[in-house]
Amino acid sequence: MEWYNKLYVSEGASKRKRSIKRNIRMNRFQPGVYVITLPMNPENILDIFPAAVLKQNYYKKADMLAVGLATTIDEAKSLAVDILMDCYNNTGHFNIANFIKDRK
Repeated sequence: MEWYNKLYVSEGASKRKRSIKRNIRMNRFQPGVYVITLPMNPENILDIFPAAVLKQNYYKKADMLAVGLATTIDEAKSLAVDILMDCYNNTGHFNIANFIKDRK
């Protein structure tokens, strides 16, 4: 998994951002942490995964770009809305993948 260089981070995760990212990279259990990624299915807009799911071999090998990090599911949903609105306000559409890749 790659991390977006302008990662969206919820208020609850902001103080622990570095340690959360490090622990996910090191495959450590991160209870209550959610990662927002560009969608694996092109029909979706974004994917939200509990960090524990990312410990599975399938996700370790998957080509994923994490664009957001949150410490509760409600924060993750709110952050996903913030990402969508940021994309729409800057481009006039909801093509998140292009928006993120253009800002990379």
